[in-house]
Amino acid sequence: MDMLKFAGSTFLKPADVERGPFKATIVAVEVGQFDKPVATFSDGTKLSLNATNTRALCRAYGSEDTAWIGQEVELFLGQLEYQGRLHDSVLVRPVLSVIEKNAPPKPRKEPGGDMDDEIPF
Repeated sequence: MDMLKFAGSTFLKPADVERGPFKATIVAVEVGQFDKPVATFSDGTKLSLNATNTRALCRAYGSEDTAWIGQEVELFLGQLEYQGRLHDSVLVRPVLSVIEKNAPPKPRKEPGGDMDDEIPF
């Protein structure tokens, strides 16, 4: 029997990461309460993503939520300012492979593409 259904809310809270960070894999992203994205992890837990966490995931994996599926993240305790005061919060740190960390940034494509070159014949 899966005992998680008796453990209370499946949403992660700061108390869940007080003992230290842990890694989790994103298996779904959907719009939740208050029109905020909610990430679901492979263990069934969920995290309502604030703007700080959403920006971190967008920088690492792109702005399309489908690209986040299967990605590993580290969840840790941090503090965010809300209404002028610091509050404990669950923060997300993308776990990037060595290859991803060392990859050069993707070049921006200019209007007209490669076909605007002058060909010296």
